[in-house]
Amino acid sequence: GLYGAMSGEIAVAGIGMSLSFGISELGPLNFYLGLAGPVPIPYTPLIITSLRGGVDFALSLPPIEKPEDLRGPAFQPTKALTPEQWQEQLETQVAKQAAPPRQQSAWDLFSKPFRIQAGIGLKIANKNIWEAEADILFSSDSKLVLHVRSSFAGGIELSFRLYIDNSSPPASKILFLLDSPAK
Repeated sequence: GLYGAMSGEIAVAGIGMSLSFGISELGPLNFYLGLAGPVPIPYTPLIITSLRGGVDFALSLPPIEKPEDLRGPAFQPTKALTPEQWQEQLETQVAKQAAPPRQQSAWDLFSKPFRIQAGIGLKIANKNIWEAEADILFSSDSKLVLHVRSSFAGGIELSFRLYIDNSSPPASKILFLLDSPAK
């Protein structure tokens, strides 16, 4: 099927904004918005360094057997994908959109699995004591991934990933992966 995608970034008054979206002849594929810049949280030493979120249609989180699989591109938020990985993801989404049953209306977008993602970056103001990025990906077929990357003064880096698959109740699968240094 036919599809197109655009991605761009702009900075205004010290705040960076990014937008990416993909669309096919059958409807939207994804939409992603990111904001980057120092935004102090009142009455705390914390600064928000980034906020991001988006939705991917005709896309789910795949089932996995090993925690190491969580390092793969299927479990990365849109901002972490290379252009080639994003193109491959869009092509997969187009194929899933075109698979029976084909969409007849805009509401049919929700008849196939879709994925919602959100993330935040935080750090302690004026010090290199602590910095963290957290992303959550949820797919409508009851799968969830939480990924937290954190660095501490002294060069300690950690990456924690949690995967929950509740798509076949009553059986659920929970896997986690801790990497140090962060990957």
